[in-house]
Amino acid sequence: SYPIYEGFPLYHALNKTKIGGRDLTEIFRKGILEHNIDIKEGDIHTLRQVKEKTCSVPVEHNYSFYMDESTEDIIKRETQLFKLPDETIVRIPRRTRIIASELLFTPSVFDDKKDENGLINLITGSIKKTEMIDKKFKENLIENIVLSGGTTMREGFADRVYQDLCNYKE
Repeated sequence: SYPIYEGFPLYHALNKTKIGGRDLTEIFRKGILEHNIDIKEGDIHTLRQVKEKTCSVPVEHNYSFYMDESTEDIIKRETQLFKLPDETIVRIPRRTRIIASELLFTPSVFDDKKDENGLINLITGSIKKTEMIDKKFKENLIENIVLSGGTTMREGFADRVYQDLCNYKE
């Protein structure tokens, strides 16, 4: 999270996390392996394609709802299926499709990431660091958030950020 005002970065308000795209891909790979989906370990290109096409961001319900495979899957059917290079069509389980995105929002659900801040905490933390600036300025920062990077293009990503910011309580 990097606040910028009138083209100038506010260095004192920078917040960052150690969670990155490789972490998301690794968690997705583990989910694929748990369900015996045959993607060769060295085929990172196919793994990334599957992740990019099938991953979603939970918006309508909390994380635990999506982890329960017995509840109805409300994510569009076409994002559940993927055709592998050998023409095999595989169904990607809901948990696997959700978990790589949820890491960004709720890293505390993963044992090895418990100490990391989620995206909303990073954003609000950066805004709090601008304490010397008036309330109107902070509102302006919140109203002008720019999401960038490949993961932010996932379906539901912007909606989730908006929803979580609206529901944020200190």
